[in-house]
Amino acid sequence: FRLGKILWGRNAPEDAKAHLLAAVDLSEQYLKVKKLKSTPRWLWHANFLLGEALRSSDKPRALRAFKTYLRNSSADDAYRKDALKAVKELGERP
Repeated sequence: FRLGKILWGRNAPEDAKAHLLAAVDLSEQYLKVKKLKSTPRWLWHANFLLGEALRSSDKPRALRAFKTYLRNSSADDAYRKDALKAVKELGERP
């Protein structure tokens, strides 16, 4: 996740995409296998960035990432409004 976040911050979303996708997918698989209910604290942010990175190339996966972010983040999180707007722009209700 950290490398994806760094690449995103350096305005390299295409490079960040693969790292964010791997971090999110591997974490979700691990949580399922271990049957854990709590998620790592960084996972909400990874999902938000993944949604942003995939908005133009993979709409269904971007929606899933944004919805996961919305489910796991707090109601007063700084990125929440952006995620709600993105879900609406992608054609679904949050």
